[in-house]
Amino acid sequence: MTLSYDLYWSFRSPYSYLVTARLVALERDLDVRCNVRIVYPIAVRQADFFAKSDPLWFSYFMRDIYRCADIRRGNLPAERADVGKAPVVGEGDCSDEGNEHH
Repeated sequence: MTLSYDLYWSFRSPYSYLVTARLVALERDLDVRCNVRIVYPIAVRQADFFAKSDPLWFSYFMRDIYRCADIRRGNLPAERADVGKAPVVGEGDCSDEGNEHH
């Protein structure tokens, strides 16, 4: 029996890109199916996020994504991701079949 999970994906989040290779491997190697759910960037979901966030938030965020990339030996995209530009992850990536959130 194929198991499935919902992946809440943000094209703006570097965390989404850092996990891509592991998600591709998960679906390729195990009997699981990924249901991609696209989410709006945090600035759209919560308009006052940056105004109300801790002044150090961005520096912590940057430090953490580079730490995560280093731990996983991953690379961050050199170009800033934009809505509508899907990452190229090759065959066997997470399927968005039946995703009503497009």
